[in-house]
Amino acid sequence: MQAREGQVMQLSGAVATITLQPEAHLLPKLVRAAHTNDMETVQMLANDGFSIGHRDEQGMTALMHAAQQGHTGPVELLVEKEKGLKDKNGWTALMHAAHENHPEVIEILIPHEHGKRNKNSRTALMIAVENGSAEAASILIPYEKDLIDSEGKTARILAAEAGHEDVVEALDPTDDRGVTALMRAAKLNDTLAVSVLIPIQKKRAVHAGTALIQAAICGRVEAVRLLMPYESRARDGCGATALMKAASENHAEVVQLLMEREGCMLDVCGLPAIVHAAYGGHLEIVKLLFEKEGHLIDKSDESFFGKLEAKGYSEIASSLRNSRTPGADDCNDHQAAPRAHE
Repeated sequence: MQAREGQVMQLSGAVATITLQPEAHLLPKLVRAAHTNDMETVQMLANDGFSIGHRDEQGMTALMHAAQQGHTGPVELLVEKEKGLKDKNGWTALMHAAHENHPEVIEILIPHEHGKRNKNSRTALMIAVENGSAEAASILIPYEKDLIDSEGKTARILAAEAGHEDVVEALDPTDDRGVTALMRAAKLNDTLAVSVLIPIQKKRAVHAGTALIQAAICGRVEAVRLLMPYESRARDGCGATALMKAASENHAEVVQLLMEREGCMLDVCGLPAIVHAAYGGHLEIVKLLFEKEGHLIDKSDESFFGKLEAKGYSEIASSLRNSRTPGADDCNDHQAAPRAHE
């Protein structure tokens, strides 16, 4: 909230200076010349020995005004003389240029002012992404991408919170395999990133599946918890669900989270998650899934039990053979993945 208030204050100041109504005569001469792109006056006053560093009521210098308006000429003349200064809200000239999305000005100012923060601990990149200034952001990324604000948020988080999908792509691009920022965050169990990226990147899939499936494979419990309302019952390129993957990888907590949403679903071979767990040798997962999916085990299938014995999973084979088969009352659909020819 504090950050927003600071931005509102700064924006109101910017609007006041942009308008330049009757109060224009009150501005210091160099400030007014820079704002209006009066190069002749800027050049004269920049070298007069006393005009440099003069400010308006918002604490903005001539360089800041030129940067805000996108006037590259005055910026080039003034940058060495007024670089690094801040206005009353802690904004530098680079921040003003980033807010207004002036890429040419940003290129001039970056070497001198990158990495600086305003009173709300925001950098020029953070200001650009919150404002949806993708072009400005793309220039600033190499300099400020990994910096965090006072709340521990990176520019990517701020861009996602603001719903600027194009800026998120600039900061954390989808790769040539289709892997998104959300998928990467899910695999790392970066819950803050997952929560803000869901609205703009949910339900996208690659051969390895959705973000939920990839989180399930890695056993990322909190990421799975966040994603499952949006991506449960999706499949990877082989027809496997997140539950099947979690069962195969022996991630009990993930299995517990997903079994009510994805229990009884079948892969392209007609196999439920409990069979994936059995083939993986995960007895505890088999027991966990048995109440939900035990009725899907064909106890007369000697081929299945023979494979378990051959893998050395005699205890699992015995457990499945001898356990009382539960009913299927809570398992209304045995939905199989579509086969390739369907």
